[in-house]
Amino acid sequence: AMNPAANDQVAISGEKVGNALAFIYTRNKAATDATYTVAWSDDLSTWSTAGVTSSVLTDGATTQQIKALVPAGVNRRFVHLKVTRP
Repeated sequence: AMNPAANDQVAISGEKVGNALAFIYTRNKAATDATYTVAWSDDLSTWSTAGVTSSVLTDGATTQQIKALVPAGVNRRFVHLKVTRP
């Protein structure tokens, strides 16, 4: 529900929960042709989706808040959200 021509910040948050990282983002329900993928990396070169699970936290009229659990790394772990359209 944002203007694609504007450089707006997207509300994203992350925190460590036990042996996982909780990555929370908002998904536009009207973008039915978009694919949202949460991936992690330990070196910013190789990205993986192994062990990532997602669930809907809130389901509003136009958006959903999604919580993705990512396996925590040993020293550090990078997480990103990739949004693609065919």
